[in-house]
Amino acid sequence: MILKKMMIEICLVVFKILRIPRNVVILESVPDFEGSPKCIAAEIERRYNGKYLFFWAVEKETCYSNNKHVLYFWGKVSLADKIRKYYYLLRTKLIIDSNRPVKKEYGKCFRVFTRHGGTLKKNDKYMKSLGKMDYVLSLSPFLADVDFKILQGISVTKKSQVLCLGYPANDMLFADFDLYNCDLLKGKRYRKIVAWLPTFRNHKNGDESISLEKTNLYSMPIVHNMEDLKTLNQALKKINVLLILQLHPAQIAVMPKDEFSHVCYLTPEKKKANGIETPNLLHCADALITDYSAAYYEYILLNKPIGLSIDDVKEYTGKIGFYINYDEVICGARLSNLEDMISFLTDVAHDCDSYYNERNRSLKKIHQYVDGRSTERVVDFMAKEMDL
Repeated sequence: MILKKMMIEICLVVFKILRIPRNVVILESVPDFEGSPKCIAAEIERRYNGKYLFFWAVEKETCYSNNKHVLYFWGKVSLADKIRKYYYLLRTKLIIDSNRPVKKEYGKCFRVFTRHGGTLKKNDKYMKSLGKMDYVLSLSPFLADVDFKILQGISVTKKSQVLCLGYPANDMLFADFDLYNCDLLKGKRYRKIVAWLPTFRNHKNGDESISLEKTNLYSMPIVHNMEDLKTLNQALKKINVLLILQLHPAQIAVMPKDEFSHVCYLTPEKKKANGIETPNLLHCADALITDYSAAYYEYILLNKPIGLSIDDVKEYTGKIGFYINYDEVICGARLSNLEDMISFLTDVAHDCDSYYNERNRSLKKIHQYVDGRSTERVVDFMAKEMDL
């Protein structure tokens, strides 16, 4: 550790003598090249065209890009990769990460952790792994209190480090996008489109702290077997509603490969091929079905119908739990079985929305801003506090 610190100090002195600029911004997201880091980088580039070099921190084996502006932080990283990574880390002025923590190598660099979802379900193991950060984004004073309580002494020391500026990635919810212009839905037309983003129940790495002990065949709520899928598809066909099912990557392998007329699996490969990011999907959806996912926090900004597929809520609460009071904060139609889900989808098809007022109260608690301008606020803050 002492030797590493000495090497860093020597390199910094050499860089100063050679007048190598500290003008690198390192970005990280899952999936790569998306989310709040992407939005912030685009705004910085717009304002300070050419002043900064942007590099994405990625995993070597899973990164699909050959772009020279990537740095291999994870996976089977070679010695040459490590040297290149540390060269640019020592030139870094700003780290903007959202999922896998990118640790600072020396104190003069700023790190802003943008999150990849609001604080909802418990994951203490992950939260404790984030490391020190200068600032972390939050959505509202209510959630900032929750965030500070979790991160105090681990990642931050002062409440002022928790910034209620909103998530830049949520700005994309308001951007124009049309799923019918993609090959995904080419030549098709539906009465309504509903997005379903279920939380994983059985983690791909077998992490028992974030997995339920007993899971059904598909490890997801409501739909437990092929018969359920067929029944759901038939009901959707009758009302001509398309259900786009975006599974957590850990769950894709356990789902049947069968194609359905009105149930569409949206995989990472399909998203990439069609240029779709999750905010694009949510923007186009006429309603959302979710459960314990922070997708609720995103979609509520649009104030459209939300169904909560929580047939296993007692088990989930007992095994994993929440950082907030789920019943008080999360509002929408409670779906406990397949009949409830079909009823909710039928209401959506007929423009019946019974939870508008409840969602509006939830919206005000979760979001301080609903204007789609979080990226501007974050970069304004950076410009002032970090002397961009």
